Amino acid sequence: MDDEMTRQEFAAYMTAFEKRLDARFDQLEKRVTGGFAETERRFAEAEKRVTSEFAETDRRFAEAERRVVAGFAETDRRFAETDRRFEEVHARITAAEQRLDQRLTIGFEEATRLTKLSLEGLEVLRERTDRGFTEMKSRHDAQNSLLQDAIRHVRKRVDQLGRRA
Repeated sequence: MDDEMTRQEFAAYMTAFEKRLDARFDQLEKRVTGGFAETERRFAEAEKRVTSEFAETDRRFAEAERRVVAGFAETDRRFAETDRRFEEVHARITAAEQRLDQRLTIGFEEATRLTKLSLEGLEVLRERTDRGFTEMKSRHDAQNSLLQDAIRHVRKRVDQLGRRA
């Protein structure tokens, strides 16, 4: 009987132990489940905050991107306007350059023509002056020879008269 008592005591002990273990596991399960629920709640709150912050960041990036794109569009418009102005100025400068080239070419041709004409005039003047000097020299030579003949004749006569006297 002792054995049986021991078995009944052991069974009662084991039943009580099992109940204590069940109660302990229930407590642990409640704590763990409660901890998980609290952790899930915290994660849900953190997820909401992170999602909200990401949404705010996305909104800010979208706004910044809109401003940057608008800025680039305005810059592109300004560059296009500046290019158009430069093209107008370039066209005017090219036209002025062509007119100037044409005027310079005409002026150069006129200057060349006038220079040639002047050189031809100088050459003609030189020839005429040389011819005039040559003619003058020959006339003077002829007149000088007549004067010298007259002087010789008068000297002879003066010499003859001077000897007679």
